[in-house]
Amino acid sequence: MLTWNDASDSDRLVDEEHHKLYRMMNRLEPAILAADKPEALERAIGMLYQRMAQHFDYEEELAFGITPDEFAVLHKAHKAILDLLARLRALPVGDMDARRRMFGEFQAALARHDNEIDMPLFSKAMH
Repeated sequence: MLTWNDASDSDRLVDEEHHKLYRMMNRLEPAILAADKPEALERAIGMLYQRMAQHFDYEEELAFGITPDEFAVLHKAHKAILDLLARLRALPVGDMDARRRMFGEFQAALARHDNEIDMPLFSKAMH
């Protein structure tokens, strides 16, 4: 289970947004990992994909104080994480081992993104 750790110098709205996203992701995790019907899996991953895309749009809107190069890094990272969810969605429903591995890759990529990009970028951009 992933959690968002508030950065001491980050914006309260950014922290709240991350907490909401992580709560949703953690609630959907069991449904994604245990789904045995294509429609149940599609719905759970679709909900997460949509929410992640909204979250990334929100982050990119808030990133008004960053350089074009920093924005490119942020946008590229967002696309890579959404691509992981698309790959997860494309896995066969019966391949639970592959689904667990891919979901683990998604979680690891998200944690790296938050720690290496979001926290430093938004603490810098907001102040």
